[in-house]
Amino acid sequence: MGLTEDLLERASGSTILGVGLGVLFLGPVLVPALARGMRPLAKGAIKGYLAVSERSREMFAETGERLQDLYAEAQSEYSGTNGATQPAPEPPPRKRATRGESSGEAQPEPA
Repeated sequence: MGLTEDLLERASGSTILGVGLGVLFLGPVLVPALARGMRPLAKGAIKGYLAVSERSREMFAETGERLQDLYAEAQSEYSGTNGATQPAPEPPPRKRATRGESSGEAQPEPA
């Protein structure tokens, strides 16, 4: 048997009546005292919740901004190539110097 069942079996009618009256009269005194003791605990829990919710809001906003930046970057690259991948342009071929020409000096023309 449980403790409460054992106590209820042993208690007489007058004992139960006394406990009931005690709770009735002491309840209004004990409940506010317990509430005062629990107030700092509840206040701390609420502060913790507010701190966590604010930090998570900041993290989600930062993540959203990064995703928007990534999307805009990908979209600009996509629209710049019109959706097709183009190979990089090849540099123009270099001219070879003919005989008698130096790379930096201008030669006089024959008369």
